[in-house]
Amino acid sequence: MIAKAEWTVPADWQIIFFLSEHRLRFAAPPTTIGLNTDLSTGHVNTRINLLEKAGLIEQVDDRGYYRVTHEGIRWFNGEMDSEEFNALDPRDDA
Repeated sequence: MIAKAEWTVPADWQIIFFLSEHRLRFAAPPTTIGLNTDLSTGHVNTRINLLEKAGLIEQVDDRGYYRVTHEGIRWFNGEMDSEEFNALDPRDDA
């Protein structure tokens, strides 16, 4: 079961799913993610910022391409318990 946290929304799962879909650690910019998930680019940008701060995705170049991290794969595969996942809360960086 995928751990849930107060700061996550369904779009987070969609973004991680899209980036990990092919097991090639597929990298894509927010526009591509949005077009392939029916999410707006603005919403994808907002969620990507949080997912990156949480360590679930990472920017791979200066063109704005992102890929899922090992931690993101662990979360997506249900290998992270709620306590561990909640410890990643990006809002605690403030």
